[in-house]
Amino acid sequence: MFIAIEGIDGSGKTTITRRLTSSLSDIGVKVFQTREPTDDLPENMIRKDFNNGFALFCLFMSDRFKHAETISQKISEGYTVISDRFLASSFAYQGPLIENVLGSFENAFEWMKRTSGPLKPLPDITFLLDIDPEIAMERIKNREKSPFEKLEYLAKVRKYYLATSLTNTVVIDALLPLEEKLSIMMQTVKSLLFMK
Repeated sequence: MFIAIEGIDGSGKTTITRRLTSSLSDIGVKVFQTREPTDDLPENMIRKDFNNGFALFCLFMSDRFKHAETISQKISEGYTVISDRFLASSFAYQGPLIENVLGSFENAFEWMKRTSGPLKPLPDITFLLDIDPEIAMERIKNREKSPFEKLEYLAKVRKYYLATSLTNTVVIDALLPLEEKLSIMMQTVKSLLFMK
């Protein structure tokens, strides 16, 4: 199966991704952990096109289509794949920029949906770690910031995450204790694995 873990910067995605990978491995599940953007997408390319939502969306999608080939291969080999970010990140992070050009949330969402339509596979389950952007910014205050990591922008990103959640999305309060978040994820994943 394919699991994506999403959330704004500072929501704790990377930590919970590692813990979920470890916990599933401990019960005998073959796990392949990955992330987006991949190493094939240099940071300087992202910064160069930061203000162009269309260019950024297509840049991330190009990286993602190649990434999806790796994910499909690993699934065919019997792995459960866990990705720190996937398609929902593009909807959330580029959505506000595209909305500025197309004039409405509905138009931006429809364009992104059509553009990403051919992408396969999609996650069997997406865990969205939801957090107040002010708290998220406090968590990441001591690290080097990406162009996205500004309070006003992260507030828009959070809105897009919640409004464009694709099917099979479980929203989890990012402020819950780590073990409680992990328990929710493990119960959900185990129930899906046992059903397959």
